[in-house]
Parts: sequence; structure tokens; C-alpha cells
Amino acid sequence: MSDRTRMYRTTCHRTPGAIACLVALASLGSVGCRRPEAELTADDLRRLADLPGISKSADDRLKSELARIRKEEATPRQLNRVDAARLPDGLHPTPDTRERSTKALTEWLTDGMVRQYQAKLARWYRDVLAGIPIDDRPVVKTLLKESREFRGNARKLIGQRDFGLAVAIDRGPFADMRFLDRAELFVQLESIDALSRLLDDEPVNAVVRWDLAGRMIEEIASLPHGVPRAAAARLRSNWLRVGQTIAERSASAPDVLDSIEATLNRHLQRWPEDRLALIGDRAVGLITYELLRTGYWMSLLPITELQKLKQDNRLGKMAVYLQERVDDDEWYYLRTMRKLIDVSGKPYYERRATIEAIDKEQDELRGTVDFPWYATDYLLQDVDQLQRLQALDRTLTEGLLFAIATAKDPQAPGRPPRIQETGDAVRYRIDEKNVVLENLEWPEDRTPVTVPIVTRRPR
Repeated sequence: MSDRTRMYRTTCHRTPGAIACLVALASLGSVGCRRPEAELTADDLRRLADLPGISKSADDRLKSELARIRKEEATPRQLNRVDAARLPDGLHPTPDTRERSTKALTEWLTDGMVRQYQAKLARWYRDVLAGIPIDDRPVVKTLLKESREFRGNARKLIGQRDFGLAVAIDRGPFADMRFLDRAELFVQLESIDALSRLLDDEPVNAVVRWDLAGRMIEEIASLPHGVPRAAAARLRSNWLRVGQTIAERSASAPDVLDSIEATLNRHLQRWPEDRLALIGDRAVGLITYELLRTGYWMSLLPITELQKLKQDNRLGKMAVYLQERVDDDEWYYLRTMRKLIDVSGKPYYERRATIEAIDKEQDELRGTVDFPWYATDYLLQDVDQLQRLQALDRTLTEGLLFAIATAKDPQAPGRPPRIQETGDAVRYRIDEKNVVLENLEWPEDRTPVTVPIVTRRPR
């Protein structure tokens, strides 16, 4: 994965424009890069979101594909509108309420406060997913007390019928993603609160907090954009691990298991189509090519990548390449994304033939004059990683749901789900105490998904 792609996926936030150009301007001269004083403005991005470059291109292939994208209502502008068909029953957010909610969530914590919480949690959060040690309880109490106001505000926000979040797809790779940092903290802190309530022997209240954290994950996952979708997959993996811990400590409380099961069923019923994230990625890619056409390509790269290009004597070559072959490069990118989007309704293991064919094509083109340099090395590098995250996300959710349902009634197990990445069925065993999914492990500690068999109290 390239430095630029890693930056994009981890939602690092930086000011576009001048800094990158300053680094390499001396070696590049005036070819293909805007001068530092020509930094991107909000008006520039609004204009580029209308896709003037591809619209005026003489390449008929690009014009035809753009027409298809517009018909799908999948341009950056069109994706900013709310698709009512994707909304859960009873929820009625509008573009205005989405923007207000996103702004409020972002403003409740300063960037400095976010960094402080992230430093406090760090790896410790992953270490307590299986339960909070007694020695760590004072730390937890302090953390929950410090964050009480933020979490209370977020809970009220989630409880509103018009709650929704928004990502400014029409700003392309320069969209403000800081709301994701806050959403992640809310999920982590509410999950810690749930674990704390388990220590206090309050399993019902633990499930309530856990469910609220899950509702935030659902909203993030529903956004038509690759970055929040990947973030939601990572968050849900840890959140599901907390769900297993609640189930482990509540084997004698079937009503708690019922609540966890209902929450997981709701997540699966509202599961966003994989194609939404890919369509969002493609919309960002469309604006990226508009930036390339207008000479802002250096603004898209971190300094480390620019330094590497300079060391490899590729800065000037890239500038010339983008001037001469940007239409061909974009056509390859859109054609490849079309292939991936068209098969995205299938399980990941059934898409692998398409993905492998794309990889083979890139290997054959590499080193030739027709190699789509920017599309391959900067835009398509991480698309398969996103799909793998989506596949794991689905597998873990279905796996935990199956384990809980089987733990409630070991005599009548349902049909085990498939592992989305390989197509293999989940293998499980039922012993005296547990339902164990033998070939499905939690990513953080590589332990199998395990739920204790429900202990029925005599009537």
C-alpha cells in the first residue's frame, strides 16, 4: 500500500497544496505542478466536484462511462444526497440534519482532546475487550468520568429520529474526516462502559451501552465512502469481541443473550451493500483526476512519497505522464472500478476470479508504455483491502450470531455461515460448556469465537 493510500485510509488530515509543492518545485520546475501561492480553495473544490475535466474530455470512453455514472446517481454531487431507500425504518435524516449532527459530533471534542483520549486508550483498549481486570478499574472510572459529557451528548444525538452522519464526498480526498475520530472514541468508551457494568453485575445495562456503540457503527458503515466503511469494519470487530465477553459473563441470563442476538440481527438486516463503499471510492477518484488535470497532483501525496519520487528521478516523469496520459489512466481506473462494482453483490470468495484477473492484467502492463501508472500505484492499491475488511466484518457478525443462537439451543443448531473470504463453512464444536467456532478467530488475539452454553434455571 502506498504512502498516499495509507494516509487516505487512516484519515490523516492535512492542509492541501503549498507544502507538497514546496518540497519538489525546485527539481520539477514549472511542469505539471501549481505554484505554492496557488493553493486549493473551497471554491476550487466545489468547481472540481462538477467534473469539468472529464466532461470536456475528447475521449469517448470517458464520456460514455461518465454518462453511466450519472445515470446511477453516483457522481460526487449525487452521492451527497440522502438515498431514502437505504434508511432504516423510523429514521428520517435529511442532508441538513446529517451536516448538523456531523458538525456537532466533531466540535464536542477538540483535536487535542481526541489525541489525549487516543493516547490513553491505544493498545490498552484492545487488551480489555475480553474483560476489565480489577486492577484497571480505577483507570476505567476516571476515563468514564472524564468523558461523561461527550458520551451523553452523543447518546442524545443517536436517539434522535433525524440522526445521521455525512461525509463530504464532493471534497474528494480533502474531505474532513475528523468526525470518524470522535465516533471511534464514542464506540470505544461506550464499550468500556459496558464492560464496567459487567463488573458491577449489571448485564442488562451492559447490553444497553453495547447496543448504543453498535448504533454508531451502523451509521458509519452506511456512509457511501471507503474510509468510513473500513473504519466501521475495524470498529465492529472489537465491538463484537465485547459482545462475546458480555455473553460469556451472562450465560445464566437468557434475556441478555436474547438482546445481543436481536442487536446482531438488526445489524445484518441493515447491512450496507458492499458496492456503496466502492462507489464512494470511485467518486473520490473522479475528483482526484480533476485535481491531476489542473496540476494539483503534488497536493495528493505526502512528503515521504514526494521525496521517494525525487530520489528515483520520477517527479518530472510523473508530471509529463499525467499531462499526456491522464485520460488513458482515468479510463483504466474507471473500467477497473466498474468490474469490481459489478461483482460486488457476490460474496468475496466469488469475486476473487475478477480480482485475480485485474492483478494479472496489471502485471502484464507494468513496464510498458500503456501501464496506468497513477491508477494502479495510487488509487487501486487498497481497494482489495477494503473488500477483505468488508468480508471479515460480515463473517464475524454472522459467526457470533450463529454461536449465540447455538448456545441458546445446542440441540438444534442452525446452518453455519460461510467465511466470506474463502467460502468455507464455519466449523464448530459443542462441548459441555461452550460453542466454539474452530476456524473463526478474533483478529486481535487469534482466539476462536466462543460462547458459553446458556444455563437454564429450573422453573
